[in-house]
Amino acid sequence: MTTLTGGPDDKIVPQSASPLAIDLVPDSWGPKSYSDIADVALTRRGPDEIEFEVGSHFLLVLLTPQPQREVRLAGSRQIVFDAPAGSVEVIPAGASFQARWHVSKENILISLDPARMADFAAREFDAGRVEMQTVQPGMIDRTAAGIAALMRDNLARPEGFDRLYVESLNTALMLHFIRSHSSLAGRSVQDGFRGGLAPRTWRDMEDFIRENLASDMALATLADRAGLSYSHFLRAFRQTAGVSPHRYIMLQRANLARELAAFSSLPLKQIALRCGFSSQSHMTTVMKALLSLTPGQIRRQAGIFSDASDS
Repeated sequence: MTTLTGGPDDKIVPQSASPLAIDLVPDSWGPKSYSDIADVALTRRGPDEIEFEVGSHFLLVLLTPQPQREVRLAGSRQIVFDAPAGSVEVIPAGASFQARWHVSKENILISLDPARMADFAAREFDAGRVEMQTVQPGMIDRTAAGIAALMRDNLARPEGFDRLYVESLNTALMLHFIRSHSSLAGRSVQDGFRGGLAPRTWRDMEDFIRENLASDMALATLADRAGLSYSHFLRAFRQTAGVSPHRYIMLQRANLARELAAFSSLPLKQIALRCGFSSQSHMTTVMKALLSLTPGQIRRQAGIFSDASDS
């Protein structure tokens, strides 16, 4: 039976209907992001201990140090070691895992079931099989730590995280883990595709993004629409647009919000939702960063005062 314990209030009792492996981590431990690529959690907890066995690969990046961390993997003897910030751990699918830590900790955890791993490896490496490999306890991986820190900053935002940005970072982190800590270590991604998006593909992509600004667009959806792997799509999109998909979409949302703020009397909360922002404050933050103007400033310049929140 799969169990995960995190103190008496967080004990997980598995049900017959198999949940996603990431959901074994209690919601109280931190925010989660779900996608067709892999599921991610920012966990903040401790001191505590866990014990579980799942059919998913768990890739762990420690964002804070854990002195005297105790780990037992796949029935081996327990080891005690100092885990510095930036160290990584790989828990292969099907392996039992126990851990205890004695201080508050912060981690990025990726959950990737074997089927999605096989799909990812086929897309990115033209490989039909990949096996994750454990790493030396306490081993620092600075590349993984840098990507995980960016992921942490976005997942922890009070106004909510940007799914497409988190998925892009997730893709980069998974590529790094596979290149460094799997049976495909050292292998390059497929390099048969060069250049940006074809003109017809780019026109279709522009239209699709424009028509779906209010939606939570996923990296898998955009990459599949372009007929490219995740990494090739990200590279080709940037080469064509000059910015990442996430930044491009945010620019389109900001420009649409500017137009609606200046030429309509819709309340700003409605404008934010119509443009795909998680809240009015999120819209204000993005527009100030990208356009150097807030919606309220744009509205006042246009002489429109439709609701109290405009001021």
